[in-house]
Amino acid sequence: MQAGNPHAQLQQQQHQQVQQMQWQQQRQNTLRSMHQFMTQHNLPIPYFLFHLDPAPGYNHAEFSWHWIERGPVFGSFRVTGFDMDVDAYALWTIVTKHGGSHNLSSNNTWPQLVQYLRLAPQLPQPHPVTGTTAAVDIIRKAFSDLFGPLEQLWQQRRGNNAAAGGTDPSQHGAPSPATSIPQAPTPGPAQAPTPSQSGAAASPVAYMQQEGTVDGSTLASTPAADADNKRKSEDIDEREAKKMKMDPALEPNSLPGSPERQSPQRGTTVDPERKPTPAPPPRMRNKIEYVPLKREVTSYGGRDIDAIDQELSRAHQRRPIRPIDEWATIDIEVLQLCIRARTRTELSYGLTTLQYVCAMRSATNPADPPGTQERGIQLSSAPELLEDLLDLAEETAFGPGFDGLGIGLGSRTTLPSYPATESAAAGSRPWTHRELIALVEESGGNAFASLNDVPNFADRTRDPLPRKATYILAPLAIMASLAPTLENDIIMAKHPRLLEALLRLCTLDPPCAPTKQDGPLKAPRSVSSILALKDVVDIRKHVLWILFGFGSTHVTLAHHSPEVTRMAFELLSSFLVDQDEALSPWKLLQELGGTLQSTDVHPPTLQAMALETLTQLALHDENRMAIARLVPAPRIQTLFTALVYRLPVAERDFHVLFKTAWLVWTEHIVMSLYTLAFLAPPSIKRAVRTNTRLGFGAIMLRFVRRLTVGIGQEFREPFLSVTRRAIELVKVVDDAEDVFDTPAATGGAILGFGMGYGESTVQRMEKGTGIYGGHQDAVWSVLSMGPSVLDDVMFAELDSLARLG
Repeated sequence: MQAGNPHAQLQQQQHQQVQQMQWQQQRQNTLRSMHQFMTQHNLPIPYFLFHLDPAPGYNHAEFSWHWIERGPVFGSFRVTGFDMDVDAYALWTIVTKHGGSHNLSSNNTWPQLVQYLRLAPQLPQPHPVTGTTAAVDIIRKAFSDLFGPLEQLWQQRRGNNAAAGGTDPSQHGAPSPATSIPQAPTPGPAQAPTPSQSGAAASPVAYMQQEGTVDGSTLASTPAADADNKRKSEDIDEREAKKMKMDPALEPNSLPGSPERQSPQRGTTVDPERKPTPAPPPRMRNKIEYVPLKREVTSYGGRDIDAIDQELSRAHQRRPIRPIDEWATIDIEVLQLCIRARTRTELSYGLTTLQYVCAMRSATNPADPPGTQERGIQLSSAPELLEDLLDLAEETAFGPGFDGLGIGLGSRTTLPSYPATESAAAGSRPWTHRELIALVEESGGNAFASLNDVPNFADRTRDPLPRKATYILAPLAIMASLAPTLENDIIMAKHPRLLEALLRLCTLDPPCAPTKQDGPLKAPRSVSSILALKDVVDIRKHVLWILFGFGSTHVTLAHHSPEVTRMAFELLSSFLVDQDEALSPWKLLQELGGTLQSTDVHPPTLQAMALETLTQLALHDENRMAIARLVPAPRIQTLFTALVYRLPVAERDFHVLFKTAWLVWTEHIVMSLYTLAFLAPPSIKRAVRTNTRLGFGAIMLRFVRRLTVGIGQEFREPFLSVTRRAIELVKVVDDAEDVFDTPAATGGAILGFGMGYGESTVQRMEKGTGIYGGHQDAVWSVLSMGPSVLDDVMFAELDSLARLG
């Protein structure tokens, strides 16, 4: 091969690369085979040598190799306290190649092995294990500690093979661990990569062949070794001759690495002085692999993500917000004047300061009476603060002078109305919260999304000022912080126009989604010209927080317009009626990424708040009657059906109920169903009872039986409350009566809210078959539980549900 031929040089480089890869693969296979062999024969395993996790109970300090550390690459080790990295594969290979450590000690060839390993012959100071500075003593000690038991078993099998007339196991490549000790052959000159190529020390035989010092077979050149090598060479020649006699096609023209000689089959003679032509290296097949370019994202929207993560990690270590008692005196009237000024600078200062102050709470004082520990800003001390915040939000959204009455403002106050009749509600449904978020995300993914459908885009300036929507969201955030504070809940609930103004801000155009549409669903718009759909989604969440904060128990719907009742019901329904979110507890827990063992996964916050707010809003008689008369029956039925799908059905659903948060979640669902059943007209109750696809009766019967018969007595008490409410719910649906009719019209008494059949003062003779008339065996299994589970009221109601008419 000519040195100046570029093509020949390229082929030679490719050939060396292939041999280098083969040698590296052979090295890895030998080490893995060594580990497998040690495991099968219960030999001590140095896990650090194979870069493996140690077995349970492994203590590195208890073994003889405690002074050896893990090396930088697979199959290497490092001497503790000294900069000495040793290739364990090369050490094992060369020692076993020449008969074992005993032969190397007898022939005094350990110093040559240290030289082949390219280690310094002397250490700067004595090693604490050997007590000397000689590297020979350290390498001999390391081999004995790491491979002593393995070498002993290898020598034993080597002697057995020799006695049986077999071959020396040291001459094999990497035999099966089940049959012999793992052994790797020493690579040849072309196979041995340089240390810079392989990243680790190569075989010592390769080192000495590259340097041209001495052949690897002469490391321990003794008469006994020469005789042994001669005998092995004759055995190999004899086996090759037998193969060629059996199959003449196997005869080569010349043996590799030796002069050509006469072929007995062909009878031709070749010049013995002619040098053999080296075989060309095998051609490599180039494999082209297309790897996609992975771009590392370090920013989003012009913000450094790594800097944000670092700031968040530091924020957890900071001191929490100080209580309001530790701050100096703050003049609320000054902040109110800033809001009334309506200048951007004053508004920014006033709203920002109020957000911080309203979020603070007083420090816990044990001397305070119950209920006064969470005390913040009192609206009673700043009576005009709520008016100022509400005026700012309304004027920003609907223009100056808006008073909620629609007087003198023309088309700007023409707000869409919600369906008031069953026929109008039949072709529409509420916009769900999940649906609105999906529409916002979809619109944000369009091209030039920041310029499309931006409200009031023409009024924007180039100054770095907040959007006008901020002056609506900020007051709502302040109200949400004020609502749960003691005494503020009553003031906000009794405010004459707060509830209507908040619900108007949540209104969309169109206010309801169509049940059937041609093509994709079109996103609604806000009734305010400055609010985008994303702003409306945030406002609806803020309003839900406010309603949940002041409890809604002090709200009287009769004091507001009929449209307020419909808007409030539509808002609460939007968080509960989505079909994709109406899941049983176990499926919902999986959707949130939890398991049965998870303790930090709770039900969705917004849905839980909507359930509790609906229950509290319909707690008083006047509010129940207003909802029953003003909200269309299809809306009540839709919400009732969605809540039934959230009840536990499967066995894993009931396992989830043993977590307190999910038991409270289920209690809210049952209570909301009871509220809707109490409000629903008789037609809706009969439809629910006869709807076999919904399976309301079967679901509730399994629910009652599983929480009574299916739970041990020691765990049954937390479930008795929800069980009683479930029985009363089924009883209300089974009666299918209008509870708001007068006694004269129905001939009976009105059942009070929360009062079951057994609690009524007037005992009626019921006719017809109950909803569980065909499941008397299941019902009687519950009735047989006795008074420890069922009181007189629950017993009478269950007995009534299983009647046969």
